[in-house]
Amino acid sequence: PEGIRGYVGGGDIALQYPAYQSRNMKLSPFIGIGGVGMGPSEAEIKKYPELDDFKEFSAFNYLAGLDFKLNSWNKNINLSRDGGGYVGLRYTYYFPNYSRKNTLMDGNMHMVTLTFGGFGRPMKRDF
Repeated sequence: PEGIRGYVGGGDIALQYPAYQSRNMKLSPFIGIGGVGMGPSEAEIKKYPELDDFKEFSAFNYLAGLDFKLNSWNKNINLSRDGGGYVGLRYTYYFPNYSRKNTLMDGNMHMVTLTFGGFGRPMKRDF
């Protein structure tokens, strides 16, 4: 039925390679494996028990994509060497391994994610 609330969730492990790095940005293609789940919420399944057939979890899927990070807070920090804060944009293409009980579950998925984060290294001090 129209207007059904649902969820999409997932987790993955990916290998990245920094294809381009500079003081201000970093561009990294990646590949990996993970899991993606999607389906109706528990409240919707209680209202419409037939939706229980669409509650699935892909235990294993492949993914590939491109990660773009922009050094946005401190221009004196080199993202490729020293760490620092960043804003990122990540495009991921998922190849889920659903059991395909329903034709609705056929296909792959595109996901664009806006990220905020940071990383650093401990300072070495000479006395």
